[in-house]
Amino acid sequence: MGTDIDKEPVRRAEVNRIVESYGGPRLYGASAGGYENGFLIIEATRCYHLGADLACILCAHACCERELAGTLKWQHPPTPNTKRWGLAALSALGEKDIGSTAT
Repeated sequence: MGTDIDKEPVRRAEVNRIVESYGGPRLYGASAGGYENGFLIIEATRCYHLGADLACILCAHACCERELAGTLKWQHPPTPNTKRWGLAALSALGEKDIGSTAT
């Protein structure tokens, strides 16, 4: 019976093939999300290699959020739907709660 450890070389080969088809790891971090995006992509790749799928999804999602934020950073004025993206609504709620407790 196979184990997850047996699958690691297959996953590693699959990821390496995909990464090389997009220009290799030299492109990591060369995005609107800043250099931290490079770390997130590398960690998402490493988590995928190790079979830590939930951690992989979390890192990939954070990378996408940073990329979107970096891309929209220069958009003026903000669109009406901006408040619905990412953590904007939660941040506004937090600011409201902090403001109501400050005396």
